[in-house]
Order: sequence, then structure tokens, then C-alpha cells
Amino acid sequence: MSGVAETAPRHPERCSYRYDPRPEIGPAVQSARCALLEALCPVRDRDLAAEMRVDWGACALCCADGREPSPGAPNAAVASQVIHFAQRIAQRGGVEGCDAERARLLVEWATGFLLKLGKSATELRTPPYSRECLFLGEPVGGRGRARRFGCAHELHHETTIEGCHRCPDYDPVSATGGGAVGAWAVGVVTAPRRRPTLAATLKSLAAAGWPDPFVFADSALRLPCGLVPAERAVRRPVRYYGWGNYVSALHELTLIHPDADAYLMVEDDVLFCRGLRAYLERELWPVERLGFVSLHTASHQDRPGQTGFYVNDLRGGIQWGAQAIVFPNASARLFLRHPRVINHRSRGPLGGRFQIDVVAGAWAQSVGLPIYTHTPSPTQHIGATSAMWSGQPSLAGNRVASSFPGEDKDIRRVVAGRRAARSRRGRR
Repeated sequence: MSGVAETAPRHPERCSYRYDPRPEIGPAVQSARCALLEALCPVRDRDLAAEMRVDWGACALCCADGREPSPGAPNAAVASQVIHFAQRIAQRGGVEGCDAERARLLVEWATGFLLKLGKSATELRTPPYSRECLFLGEPVGGRGRARRFGCAHELHHETTIEGCHRCPDYDPVSATGGGAVGAWAVGVVTAPRRRPTLAATLKSLAAAGWPDPFVFADSALRLPCGLVPAERAVRRPVRYYGWGNYVSALHELTLIHPDADAYLMVEDDVLFCRGLRAYLERELWPVERLGFVSLHTASHQDRPGQTGFYVNDLRGGIQWGAQAIVFPNASARLFLRHPRVINHRSRGPLGGRFQIDVVAGAWAQSVGLPIYTHTPSPTQHIGATSAMWSGQPSLAGNRVASSFPGEDKDIRRVVAGRRAARSRRGRR
């Protein structure tokens, strides 16, 4: 037995730091001010001070620790809130009462406490409320804190900034800049082929940085021995076909890993450049609002004169290929609940069994979220035979990536080399 006496969890309503409770949307999302947080983040900026409220869930998490925190010894919940608000202050370039340098030191100080408490790097990520909601629209009326904005969510019409931050349907846009993606959920969908390519895909995926994906097998399919652990294999009892297996796999990933930064969906006939995961974790996301990033760049949609991410303008009218798609967290859930996606199986052409890329592209266009792709293409399509069609021709033309550097090439070095060469040409 431990010599340290356990303490019972405190109740938020009896917390000595909690004051000015206020129901925002309902009792379940009641918020309050926290005297401890305000002491640690002393700001005189009226607007930010008014936003420094914590919801009931955050208070309950803090009180569950049992021991009451103090300015010199915050617990994990308080330290996380300090990081959250200090980062917001830093993003504004400092505010009255706390300049940018002090905000930076606060982040370092609070992070140090989290590390002492044994928190993982994933738990140190910026809380979602530090970024704008995916659905927040343009101003529609009001002034100051009462200013109202349009809301594109299907259950709401308009909101205030404060109401948006506390809305149970809040979905943050993707963070920009390095370090935006640290937590991945990866799924590989596979089906019977005359010439199986799954083993090559899994080996290449592992070399690129993802050694343990979930594999979703449509029907009774033998999986490569030693490459797919039993706990990572999901077998469909009946044929789901391409579309059903893909959408089901993405939905299951969001349930298994609801807090993932990115959902990578891979088909079973793709090769990857080395170092791709590390490269993406530095480069994602290219913009804050986007539907998804396609890691396979069809030859006719490539931009040979560019390097890096660019908007795919869907030349030819469709998103070409679903070999490797990365969804931001919020976009993945928006995709799964959209009527076009839900209804495809019952109302789509070809019995709604196929056309993953067509539906994904149409969805992104309908919700006004751009699709980004990359040049050179980080992946190559190797499926010479189709899991969907009989009599499929060999790989040729638009079905391949003409700019793929090769499976043995490190995408980081390739991109750096191309950018350096372009810079040299620009100085001549």
C-alpha cells in the first residue's frame, strides 16, 4: 500500500477558486470564472478577461484530482488551461497585463508541470478552443460581445463568439504551421484482387512512418502473414464493396481514435515515399479550412512547375483517385454525416458500391471546402488489376502519378532539393 493518503474528489460547486457561474447554452455546459487561472494569467484586456471562463467539464476534471491546486503547484487540468490561454495571448502578440514574452514563459512553465506529472506529448497539444470553429460564418448583426455570426452547422443558424466556443457542436478548423499533426489514425482498405498488392502497400506504408495501421478487409480475404496483427485486422462478414468498406472504415477510426489530428485512409495498391509521415507532420495543414489532402496526384492534375501543396481545381470535373487521403478531424466527421455521403449507397450510380473519389470530391465542392494535393506526388498507384472492375486495363495515363520520385526517395530531401534549385534559379 502507498504511504500517501488518497483524497476524495472535490465538487466544482465547492471549489474555492470558482466564481460567477453562468449557464451558456444549458446547465450541462455551464461555465464559471477561475480565480486561480486569473492569478496565473493576469490580463487587463477586457475582452480576453471576459473569455477566460472554464466550462463545467474542465472544472470537474480539475476537482477529480482531489488535491486543491495552488499558484505554485497547479494540477494537470489547471496547467492545460494556462497553456491554452497563454497561447491565445501570444497569438495576439501580447495584451495589457501580459506581453508576448511573458505568455511564452507561462507556456513553458505550465508545460514543465505537465511533464512532471507524466503527461504525454499528445496531451500537450493546444486545446481546440484556441482556434476558430469550422462553421463560423460572417457577422449578421449586433455589436461587441453581443455580435452575432452566421453558423453553417446543420443544427444552428447563428451564434456569438462566446456561444460558439461553448457550443457542443464546436468543430475547430485545422491548425496551421509545424506541429499541427501529432496524432494519427490510419486505415487501409483491401479487397480480393487477381494480383494482390496489399503486402507491398503495408511495407511501404511502414517505411513511410506508419507501421501499425488498421486493415479493413472486404469479405473473406487472406491477409499477408506477419504483416497484420490480429488486433489490427477488421474483416467484413459479407461484401461491403469499395464504398461501404471505405466509409465504414473511416467511421470506425473516428470511434477508435476520436481525438486524432488526422485520419489517413489508404487503398491497398499504393507505394509511398520514405519520410512522408515526418514531412506531413511539419507541413500540414496547408490552410485552416479544407476538406482533405490527397497524397496521390494524378498525372493530368499535377503542377510540375510547383513544389508542395496546392489547391486541386478538379480538372476533368472530379477528384481523381482515393489512393491516400488525409482528413482533418473535423472534416472527417463532417464528411461522414453529410447527406451526399449517407445517401450514396442507396441512391448513387452503380448501386452505390464504388466511386469513393467521385463522392469525396463532390462532397468537398458542396460544402465549400477545398481539396489540396501535392507535387511531387508522395505516392504511386500500383494496382494493375482492379478490385472493383473486371477487365480493367493496365496502369497508364491519368491513373498513375507522373511526378512520384520513387519509393526509395525521402520526400523531405526531394522537396528541399527542388526548393533550393528554384531559389538558385531565382537569384540568377
